[in-house]
Amino acid sequence: MVNNIFNTKKLIQYKNSKIKNWHNHNFIYEKFSIHLLKKLNEIKRNVGNVLLITSDLCETLEQLEKFECKKIFFFSQYDKFLKYNKSNKRLVKIHGLFENISFEKNYFDLVIHNFSLNNLNNPQEHLTNILQFLKKDGLFICNFFGEKNLDELRKSLIITDNEIFQGVFPRIESSLKMVHVVDLLNRIGYKEIVSEVWDYKVFYNNTLTLLEDIRGIGENTVFERRNKGLKTRNYLEKLNQIYKKNFTQDKKIVSTCNIVSLTSWK
Repeated sequence: MVNNIFNTKKLIQYKNSKIKNWHNHNFIYEKFSIHLLKKLNEIKRNVGNVLLITSDLCETLEQLEKFECKKIFFFSQYDKFLKYNKSNKRLVKIHGLFENISFEKNYFDLVIHNFSLNNLNNPQEHLTNILQFLKKDGLFICNFFGEKNLDELRKSLIITDNEIFQGVFPRIESSLKMVHVVDLLNRIGYKEIVSEVWDYKVFYNNTLTLLEDIRGIGENTVFERRNKGLKTRNYLEKLNQIYKKNFTQDKKIVSTCNIVSLTSWK
């Protein structure tokens, strides 16, 4: 039996609520989706059915629609994300939970898994199912936030927690180590795994604007266990002070967005 780390219901509610101001905070998704399209265009093969499993709003889908393929199946657990994107003849929109995804076996030539692995309670079962959906020699691309993502913020939160509460609380989603995901894919049966890493350095005037960007795209984790929040003025002031002391560059605080992209075959 798998113990649930993430409260999926609350996560869905939170992500859905962010559409109104999404485009004020989504620059990382926009930048990476362009890289992804370039990667896809390097594939010299006919692609029929494509499955997109993603936690971004429209950025990847808009780029994927420029890619030559027969049909795109856009699967999301965020119903408002599906409604936001306009339908067309090539696009099939499907609403369901990432944890309970189900399709016909050997159906897809390509599966793109985007920024959703971090919030799964049972990634092994999920990735095993996806392998079944792929055709023989089908391609799987998995993109996720890596272990160095928001590293500066993570370290600053730990110091702040210890100074104020004499203990540490889970405040940022659990990091996925590339080596562990590669090992998992190998054990499940994925072949010829190739890894790439992108690091984006983002600069802010203070930690509040950084936190606003994270919340603005719903990427702050909703844990099953309640923990002390970041809403008190005293806590935020202390956090900002510690962050500036340790991670300032050119008079601005720096934040690392670490994205891992794994490509493998069935």
